[in-house]
Amino acid sequence: MGSVAASGAAAADLPEAAAAAGDRSREHQAYQLRVDAARLERDAPRLNHDTNGDEDAFPNRIGNYSKGLPTTPRGEVDLGAYNVLVHAMTHGLQSDIENVPMRVSDSQRQRKLVNPCAGAAFDLQGADSHHLAIAAAPGVASAEAAGEMVELYWQALARDIPFTEYNSNLTTQTAAADLSRLSVFRGPKANGSVRTATLFRGFTAGDAAGPYTSHLLLKPVPFGAQYVENGSSLLPLAFPEGSPLHPSYGAGHATVAGASVTSSRRFSMRVT
Repeated sequence: MGSVAASGAAAADLPEAAAAAGDRSREHQAYQLRVDAARLERDAPRLNHDTNGDEDAFPNRIGNYSKGLPTTPRGEVDLGAYNVLVHAMTHGLQSDIENVPMRVSDSQRQRKLVNPCAGAAFDLQGADSHHLAIAAAPGVASAEAAGEMVELYWQALARDIPFTEYNSNLTTQTAAADLSRLSVFRGPKANGSVRTATLFRGFTAGDAAGPYTSHLLLKPVPFGAQYVENGSSLLPLAFPEGSPLHPSYGAGHATVAGASVTSSRRFSMRVT
């Protein structure tokens, strides 16, 4: 935003005395640049925030985020608690957040929601978050979600296999063949098939290049004012509990992935 040129239109919003005097002080220029930038962001086209339809498709909310909330004997979220959460997310007030019922009532053992008001917060730099959009998460009953689940279970089974043995190990060979048979799988492929050399890679540019893990990740990673040691083969230790109570860690569509990783950690034979 620092490169936004000050326009004459902003002068109309300044105090008349300053505008008439043609104030070119540093303070005035800084103010005018900010006014121009704010107007530019305000007038930008607002994108649609599409959903995957799960909330309407499943009245019991099994396709929606509900981590940490009370559940029924069947393991489904308590609808009353879910509605309180939706109300809190809609209004973005801290007092409403504090009223969200949690599964564990003991405050000493209770895990807190992570950044629950982030979607309602305002940022003083760049576009407003509601002017931006990402693709909707795959529906819980979709083939894409099933493909992600299959990949995560294979990751759990292959967690102790060195990356250098992926091409020769029977487990990773079977994983690549199984993922290749899925009707929808977004991971990298070569000639329509998943290869062991790029197994469990992402789908963005450069994900299939080089070794699976950068050597830089073998060093402590700066996290705020502290450094986090690399200690988990599934998730970083920024959140020692595994997958935190956050619907988007660390991507906008990671609700399914977060729940699946939590399940994988729970049933894994060993957690490092």
